[in-house]
Amino acid sequence: MPGRRDSAGAMTLLGVGAWRRIGLSLLCMTGLAVATASAAPASAHRSYNSIVQDELTPYSKRLLAMLAAQGHGFTLQGAAVFDGRDTFLPGKVALALADILVSSPREGARFAQDLLAFRKIAVLTVDDPNDSWGAYYYMSALDTLRQTGLLPKAIDK
Repeated sequence: MPGRRDSAGAMTLLGVGAWRRIGLSLLCMTGLAVATASAAPASAHRSYNSIVQDELTPYSKRLLAMLAAQGHGFTLQGAAVFDGRDTFLPGKVALALADILVSSPREGARFAQDLLAFRKIAVLTVDDPNDSWGAYYYMSALDTLRQTGLLPKAIDK
């Protein structure tokens, strides 16, 4: 696994910037989940799958659409998200988009927009660093699309 040496010589896996981006993402997801839980009646029980499908997936779709529209200039709460320092990020984004494509109905304008977003982000990230786990995530995304017959539609030839 890739890593860096800190000032004491110990091996670290992620830089400060990567932890900040992960922290921002988790903070956004946690805030959304807390707001949703606060709005729900105390007696209502929601499954984890329900929360992911009803709350987090639409939020992820919006973030990925914004990334496709804004490209490398995309920021989240003023912080550059896609600056190339997270060498796993292209793979993580590809995997998230593949999951959205596979779980979406195959008809309609929304699906066509999601396919276009995948193509745009794939072209955008083709020269970005994408090491070890990032490459694994990206290959997993492509294989998922291949298995579902979506790969030819999701990438440029």
